[in-house]
Amino acid sequence: MDIRNKGARENNLKSIDCEIGDGITAVTGLSGSGKSSLVFDTIYHEARRKFIELFRAGRTGSRMSPADVDAIEGIGPIVGVDQNLLNRNPNSTLATSSGIHPFLRLLFTRFGVRFCPSCGNNIKVMQEDEIVDLLKKHATTSQVELTGILVHRTKGSHRTLIDLLAQELGREAIIIDDKRILDTHLDSSSPHDIEVVLGSFYKPKIKEVRNALSFGAGMGCTTFRIVTAKESIKISTTNICPHCGTWIEELASKYFNMKCRDCGGKGCDICHKTGLHPLAANVKWSNSRFNEILNLSVDDFLLKIRNELFPKTAKRLKKEIQVRLEALKSVGLGYLQLSRPAPTLSRGEAQRVRIAISLTTKLEDIVHVLDEPTIGQHPYDVENFMPAFRELGGPVIFVEHDRVAAAFADRALDMGPGAGENGGEIVFSGTPRALWESDTLTGEYFSLRKKVETGSEREVAKQFLEIRGATKHNLKHIDVKIPMSRLSAISGPSGSGKSTLVEHVIVPSLKEKKPVGCESISQTSVGPVLVDQRPLGKNPRSNPATYTKLSDIIRDLFASETGLSASHFSFNRPEGACPECKGMGSIEVKMRYLPSLWIRCNECEGKRFKEEVLASRILFNETEYSIADIYNLSIAEFLGLLSEEKKLNGSKKSSALRILKALVTIGLGYIKLGQSSPSLSGGESQRVKLAKYLGKSGLQNSMIILDEPSTGLHPADMDGLLSVLHGLVDS
Repeated sequence: MDIRNKGARENNLKSIDCEIGDGITAVTGLSGSGKSSLVFDTIYHEARRKFIELFRAGRTGSRMSPADVDAIEGIGPIVGVDQNLLNRNPNSTLATSSGIHPFLRLLFTRFGVRFCPSCGNNIKVMQEDEIVDLLKKHATTSQVELTGILVHRTKGSHRTLIDLLAQELGREAIIIDDKRILDTHLDSSSPHDIEVVLGSFYKPKIKEVRNALSFGAGMGCTTFRIVTAKESIKISTTNICPHCGTWIEELASKYFNMKCRDCGGKGCDICHKTGLHPLAANVKWSNSRFNEILNLSVDDFLLKIRNELFPKTAKRLKKEIQVRLEALKSVGLGYLQLSRPAPTLSRGEAQRVRIAISLTTKLEDIVHVLDEPTIGQHPYDVENFMPAFRELGGPVIFVEHDRVAAAFADRALDMGPGAGENGGEIVFSGTPRALWESDTLTGEYFSLRKKVETGSEREVAKQFLEIRGATKHNLKHIDVKIPMSRLSAISGPSGSGKSTLVEHVIVPSLKEKKPVGCESISQTSVGPVLVDQRPLGKNPRSNPATYTKLSDIIRDLFASETGLSASHFSFNRPEGACPECKGMGSIEVKMRYLPSLWIRCNECEGKRFKEEVLASRILFNETEYSIADIYNLSIAEFLGLLSEEKKLNGSKKSSALRILKALVTIGLGYIKLGQSSPSLSGGESQRVKLAKYLGKSGLQNSMIILDEPSTGLHPADMDGLLSVLHGLVDS
C-alpha cells in the first residue's frame, strides 16, 4: 500500500509532496516543524473523513471539512492513536479498557468454583458431559463409586422410600447417613441423608457412565457423589448446594460487574470485603476471587493463565484472555495491575493500551498512525516494545523524537528546517542510517555529532530531603536522599517505582507534613509543586491564553480600545460567544455507530465569537487584528507583536512578556494562543504549566516536581528546557 500525498498545506506545511509505503515510517523533526500537521491533520484527517462519508451517503447536513491538500491517493482504513485519547471514566480500568474484563467474567461464571453462602462449602454445578469427564479421569487409576443423593438432612422415617429402593435395587445399594446398614428403621424426629449406589467403575466406557447418570436422574437425583480412595466429591446438576441443600440463584457474568448492595462496593463482611455482588464474591477460580485476580499485574496473571489447567471447553476463552495479556506485555505494560484505574494511566501508557488493542484485532491492510508511542519508556523498554509494530497489519507511521525508536523504522521523513513558520518542509527522506549521516538537525543530534549542553556542575549540596523506609507499592523499604536547591533526576525502567516514590510518597508526605508510604521524611516545611502532564482544562474552551491569564490582558486591551465590555471578548460568556456553537467553534454531530463528530461551526467559521465582536478590531503596529486573529497567532508571533506595542505598558505588559518569553524559551513558541487544551500533547501541557512558575518569587520553600518534562521535545529543543530548569533551581 503506497500513500501518495500531494500539495499538503495544513497549518505551516509548505505545499509538500511525499510517498509512504508499507512497513514502518518514522516522522521526525523539531517540535512545531509540521510532523503532526502532516501525519494527523492531513493523512489521518482525510482517511477518517472519507470513512465517515460512507456512513453519511445521501444525507444532508454538516460535513467534515477536507484537509488543505491537493490530493491523497492510496489511503485506506486508518487507526489513529495519539496522546489525547484519555479515558476519564473513574469506573474504567486496564482490564475493561483492554477488553480483558468481559472474558474474566465469563471465566468465573462458567469455570469458577462457587461457594455456598450458608455453609461455605464449594458447589460443583456440572453438566452431564463434565461429570462423565471427571469420573473417567478419576477411574483411570482406581475403582470409583458413583452415588445419587435422594434425601438430604430431612426429618422422617422414610420407610416407604426405603422399602421401594430395597425392592428395586437391594438393601446393599442404599446408604443412610453415610453408613451402609441393613437396619432401616429410622428415628422420625431426626434429619437423615439417603443415597443410592448407581455404579462402581474402573476404566469405564462413556456409555456405562451415562446410563448410570440417567438412571439416577430418572429417580429424581440432582446431586451426585463421586467416591474415590482419597476423596468424596459432591456434584450438583442444579443450583442447589450438595452439602446443605440451600438453593442458590443462577450465576450470570453481570454480577461480576455489580457492586455489593450492602456496602456499596466498599467491602463489608457479606461480600468477603471484595465490594462485589455477593453472588460474585462467592466464586473462586484458581483459588482466587475475582478482585484478587484483578489486583494481579499483567505479567503475574499471564504466568497464572499459562500454567493453569483448563478444561477442553475453556480453550477458546483461555486463548482470548492470553492474547490480550501478551499484547499488553509486548507494548511494555506488563508491570501494570489489571485493576489500575484508566484515569491514572499516563498518556504514554494509555496510548500503548490502544496499540495493544490493535495488536489483538489482527486486521489486514490497516494504516496505523501513532504520536510518540515511546513516551514514558526507558530505552531498555523501547528496544523490547518496537518489534510489536511489525505485528500490525499494514503501514505504520509514527511521530517520534526518540533516536532508538526512529532507528527501528524502515524509512524516515524529517521535517524542518525549523519550527512554526520556519518549518513545514521535508528536509530528508530515506533510511534511518542515511538520516544519521545527513546534515539536518535531527541527523546531527541522533548521530551524537551534536549533544545537548548540560551546563556546569554545582557544588555538593549541604541540605537534603531524606526519605527512610519507603514501602509503597513495589518499593522495597528504600532510603533516599534528595539534595536541596539542586536539580535531581529519578530514572529507571517502566514500572520500577519512579512515580510511586515521587507521586505516592514524596508529594503526599510533604503535603500532609508527615510520613506517607514511608517510615520518616525530613524537611517537611518544604511545599511540593507537582507539574504533571494532565490537560490544562477539561474541555476545548481552555487554551494556553486562558490558562496563563494572558486572555485577561488581551480582553482588557480590546475593551479599552473598542468601547465594548471585556465580557464581549470572552467566548465563554454569552455577550461574546457565537450563538450557534456557544463559543466552542465546532458543532457536535452524533453518529449512530461511531463516536461524535465535531464539525467546524458555519456561523463563526470556527472563530468562536459573535459577528459584532469579530468586527471590532484594534491596531497592532499598523495592522488591524480581531480578537480571533490574536488567538490564531503563535506564541512567538504574539511575543514579537506585543514587544513593540505601545498601547500596553506597566505591570500588565511586563507580566505578559514574562510568560510569553518563558513559553518560547521552553520550546512552545510554535503553538497558538487559542489552541484548545485537549489538543496539546502531555509534554506541551506540562511546559505551559511550568512557564507559570518562571520568574516568580517565593519559590525558596518549594520543591518543583516534573513528570518527564522532555516529553515531545526534539534534542535541539532541550537546551531551552534545561536553561529554564537551571533558572528555577537558582530561584
